[in-house]
Amino acid sequence: MAANVSNITNMSGVFRNCFDLYKVCDINAPKCTEFTGMFSRCEKLVSVGTINMSNASLMAMMFYLCAKLSAIPNIILPALILQNDGKIEECYYMFAGCTNVASGILDLYDRFTRK
Repeated sequence: MAANVSNITNMSGVFRNCFDLYKVCDINAPKCTEFTGMFSRCEKLVSVGTINMSNASLMAMMFYLCAKLSAIPNIILPALILQNDGKIEECYYMFAGCTNVASGILDLYDRFTRK
């Protein structure tokens, strides 16, 4: 089952501090621009489905301290993000404290946190 939040523009902190949340289905949020701290401190979160963040600009601390998260979710980002077009304004500490996530993909996000 997928959560259709296609008309929401701000999902910052929606699941923040949901300590017992362990799994999240797909999230379709193509109009949402703000995801700051969305899953911050969800200490038992293990997996997240696909997240459509195709209009995202603020993603700081989105998965902050989700220590049990085992993989980076399939995130649909703005089309030009890999060209560093400036659309992403903040994604610092997006996966900070995610100690079970394979580190290779984190390098991609680290590039966008440097100014």
